[in-house]
Amino acid sequence: PGDHVDVTAQNALSMLTRDDDYLGLVEEYLSQLDDAGRTAERLKLASGDGDEAAAAERVERSLREAAAVGRTLDWSMATEVDLGRVRDPLVSLQQAPTGPLLRRAGQHAARAGEEQHHAAHRRRTAWELESALDDLTRGPFGAIEPLLSRPTLVLLGEAGSGKSHSLARLVDTHVGAGGAGILLLGQYFGAGDPRLQLLQRLGLGALSFDVFLGALQAAALATGRPAVLAIDALNESRAAEEWLNTLAGLAADVSRFDRVALVVSCRSTYEAYCVPETLPALRLEHVGFEGDAARAAKVYLDKHGIDRPAAPFLDPEFTNPLFLSTCVRALRAENLRAFPLGLDGLFRLFDFWLSAVEKSLRRRGFAPIQPGGGVLRRALDRFAEQLALERREDL
Repeated sequence: PGDHVDVTAQNALSMLTRDDDYLGLVEEYLSQLDDAGRTAERLKLASGDGDEAAAAERVERSLREAAAVGRTLDWSMATEVDLGRVRDPLVSLQQAPTGPLLRRAGQHAARAGEEQHHAAHRRRTAWELESALDDLTRGPFGAIEPLLSRPTLVLLGEAGSGKSHSLARLVDTHVGAGGAGILLLGQYFGAGDPRLQLLQRLGLGALSFDVFLGALQAAALATGRPAVLAIDALNESRAAEEWLNTLAGLAADVSRFDRVALVVSCRSTYEAYCVPETLPALRLEHVGFEGDAARAAKVYLDKHGIDRPAAPFLDPEFTNPLFLSTCVRALRAENLRAFPLGLDGLFRLFDFWLSAVEKSLRRRGFAPIQPGGGVLRRALDRFAEQLALERREDL
């Protein structure tokens, strides 16, 4: 967990646990409502009398009421939060008759007896208010907003993109903050009912699944934070395809307990084999460092005391957190603070990474892995050959 570099998917996980990052977004949104209310008041004063001033007054009143409603919602505890109670009244403000009047206030030139600088102030204030209303009606959460009303998340992503790391960090941080959380690995599950296997894995085989979920619910109520049930890597189950028939039932059981959130992860290439198409859940792609690789790699390397290379990171592998973290562990194991000279191409970088994996396995006691033995290289070559023969991207 301490190695984590934040990525977009982390916002969704923050929402599930109602952690400080999520509450910070909520507080920022409520503050924006307050600020917009003050902007509406300034527009009312700048508009004098008439329809435009009346429209600004309606907006001011609605914004203050929305902020008041927002501060009555149980953002930190409830797993179902109705953001519509705050946002829906604001959407209506952008429609007739109020919306057109606000736009007119932002377009009119100086009126009779109105000084130019007063007119400029009125137009600028009207533009600010329109922009604020646009932002506020979109809400603070974007694509992950459905988690407010249905706290069920399927985290997808390519191998090594950081799904497992993010779930481990989620549960570790949540439990460390006093919340209730359980993380199970997909490899623990085989054929049969996953609910029974889950209970047996936890040493609770004598309980029913409902009693188990009731205990999580009680823990959530006692701690004041939602409880989280996480299952990582469905595709690594011994009978992964059985999730198509069993995951929906497990999710339905969890959904009956309104203080318990469910999150599962699955490699993207196995989604169709593990996740039912009709599962009522938010599906989110975990892209690792992709899109901001240079910044993410900089943060990660700086945190671990590794000198950054003078040349920028051009290889796309640096968007893969698992690849980068393995290289960093190899450097630290060799007491190095920089990447060796000459790692200027993908093949040399891959060889360095493969060497790091071999050394890691030897340190963990895998005796068959000998220095320079080439076992991993031969295994990967055979695997690649089979992929080519079957014309597939995965096996």
